[in-house]
Order: sequence, then structure tokens, then C-alpha cells
Amino acid sequence: MEVRHSFKVMTYDIDFAGVVSNQVYIRWLEDLRNLLTDQVLSIGDMMRRSIAPVLTRTEIDYRTPVRLPDTVDGRLWVEEVGRAKFVLGAEFVSRANGQSLP
Repeated sequence: MEVRHSFKVMTYDIDFAGVVSNQVYIRWLEDLRNLLTDQVLSIGDMMRRSIAPVLTRTEIDYRTPVRLPDTVDGRLWVEEVGRAKFVLGAEFVSRANGQSLP
């Protein structure tokens, strides 16, 4: 199972150094997780069933800076499924330079 989504870098995504803030990648990951869960059970349906997904760990390796006016292609996939948890993998690729980001 996999989802893809493109993110246009916006002015509110950049920090004082003019690059995409590390916080933005966390938000983009959450957007991708929501798109993934929508394929199986939407967050609204989970809440109605009293199911609360809990994020326990996030690890990101930042490889290259992204600046305005770039677009970033995001991809998220399921790497491992267990009884009580699942592990996701993700990748962001800059359209401006073709490099994989985190």
C-alpha cells in the first residue's frame, strides 16, 4: 500500500535561512499518513469507532535543503504490519534538483 502527493513549497514553509523548515516535513508526513489511512479507514471513521492512532516515533535524515519556488513529491508506504503497530517508510524528492530529501 502506497500514497503519493506533491507539495508546493509556500512562503510559510521557509525559515529565516530561506529553506524549508524541518517542521514542514513533519506536517507533510502527517498529510501523507492521512491520505494512506483514507484508503483503509478515514480518521473520522476511526474517531467514531473510538480508534486513536498513536504516532510513537519519527526519524528523518535531512539530505539537502529545499527552497522556494520548488515542488516536492512525497511518497509514503507501509513497510511492516504487526498486531499492534505498523511501520511506514517515506521519501520526498525535490523537482528542482531531483534529489531525494529525507
